[in-house]
Amino acid sequence: MRRVLTLLVAISLVAATGCDRQPVAPTAEPDAGAPVFNFNNNPDGGSLHIYRSQYYAYFLLFDTETPLVAVLSSTPDCGGFLEPADVQNIVEDPYDVIHNRVHELMVADPINIFIVDLAAEGACFGFDLVASGSGKLISTDSDYYAFFRPNNNANSFGFDVHGRVVDGEGRTWHFNGHNRTVWDGEDFATMKAKEQFNLKPTGK
Repeated sequence: MRRVLTLLVAISLVAATGCDRQPVAPTAEPDAGAPVFNFNNNPDGGSLHIYRSQYYAYFLLFDTETPLVAVLSSTPDCGGFLEPADVQNIVEDPYDVIHNRVHELMVADPINIFIVDLAAEGACFGFDLVASGSGKLISTDSDYYAFFRPNNNANSFGFDVHGRVVDGEGRTWHFNGHNRTVWDGEDFATMKAKEQFNLKPTGK
């Protein structure tokens, strides 16, 4: 369901930067020698119910009041770095994954943050890049394949992200966003989402 929601998320932007200048693109590479503290360091005990993998995450957050969109990506689309997200799935039935409950946890640390203006043409996905930087994103889904079978439980999924971005004038902003959606797993009309999108100047 997360892939469906990336096209449905609408979030209110608290503060926005000007879009007539090209921002400073993130260039820092993750330190390959630094220790990684996540579930991939923990043994799974050989359990058939635990699957761990990596893939490239991609999320969108839209502002309902302006044409600004935050693109959260594991790939260097408009600068930045290539860094896959860590994924852990806990499956109810390892022999029939799709038709049984799957809990998913995804950690993208770091993840690229690109804030673009859909009303202005530019070099980032065809639009003007207002600000860019990096941060950390954590996504969870309580029933990843909920739509494949009848359900007796609600499905809750979404993500939290925080980081820093730099605008075209070199100013730094704190960035954080939140999305959490709950539905009955069958009727899309039952979806209820809580979203938040914030930019706050750091004073630097």
